[in-house]
Amino acid sequence: MICGYTLGRGRREEVFGSLILGVYHGGELIHVGQVGTGLAEEKLKGLLSQLEALRTGEHSFSYKLEIDRPAQFIRPSLVCEVEFRGWTKDGKLRNPSFKRLRPDKPAEECRKSGGYEGEQVHKI
Repeated sequence: MICGYTLGRGRREEVFGSLILGVYHGGELIHVGQVGTGLAEEKLKGLLSQLEALRTGEHSFSYKLEIDRPAQFIRPSLVCEVEFRGWTKDGKLRNPSFKRLRPDKPAEECRKSGGYEGEQVHKI
């Protein structure tokens, strides 16, 4: 699920850089990385307005995040589908690519199952 976004730079200065993603694991919301690839340029402003409507003052994770860019956090309720190549050793998505929003899926169903599984393509 989308938990926030990093501020954009360069050609994305007017919108955002990447989406901050999270899933539930053991009843806790955990950060699984960011995704900036796969976002269609013509849809970025529409998505940004949805994100801004959900903005909060702080993130919903129970621990301090280490994100290398300024970020805005949202109420974690938007679900997206992301294709990725597996999990890194520290529990982050490997080579994620945004596919689409999933308004048909409730955020509570976003759960991590399994760990690093090699270089297969997965969808969450």
